[in-house]
Amino acid sequence: MIFFLNVLLFLIFLSSDKFSIASDELLLVQALWRHGDRSPTGTFRSDPNQEDAWPQGWGQLSPKGMAQHVVLGGKLKARYIDELKFVSERYLNKEIYLRSTDVNRTLTSAISNMIGFYNRGVPGKDYPSESWPHGFTPVAVHTIASYEDHIIPDVPEVPCPRQSTIHEIIMKTPEYRQLMERKKQVFYDLSNFTGQQLDIYNFGRIADTLFIE
Repeated sequence: MIFFLNVLLFLIFLSSDKFSIASDELLLVQALWRHGDRSPTGTFRSDPNQEDAWPQGWGQLSPKGMAQHVVLGGKLKARYIDELKFVSERYLNKEIYLRSTDVNRTLTSAISNMIGFYNRGVPGKDYPSESWPHGFTPVAVHTIASYEDHIIPDVPEVPCPRQSTIHEIIMKTPEYRQLMERKKQVFYDLSNFTGQQLDIYNFGRIADTLFIE
């Protein structure tokens, strides 16, 4: 089962001649991570917590998720700025390239992460000295339309024929049929509870929603 809709993708490309260990020299770092904590992307019909229960609506980064990425950015800073001296402590656009999928929660995660990564900016040089959040250096976040993004998996805009074929093969296997037979009562009860037809492929969203709530 694949439930990775809107997976966050960041590619950070860094190059420097500042760091080496013995005969090995660090030339490039590619870091990939997901978005932070978010609101559910949807729910079941009988759930009392519908979209209006979430301040920003479905699938949006929460304040907790923002804080998670500030912390993660701080850890990356400790590694690549403080310890390895691989990146300048102040933002230089030639040193870093930040890429996100075209989804609100991933774009906001990218911004939050860089708040933790670059927190030593100089007022008047890296950001305005007046009417500006202290320490916040804006970092360009690049993205691409979902229908053109062939890196993110399992989104309607970028279908994967091979994935569809594998799903069909799985559904025809004896193991799959035996599993469905054993869990038939479970899915029947869940369908009655949620008010919608559930199976092994779509109940993951219900589990995700209940976990977040």
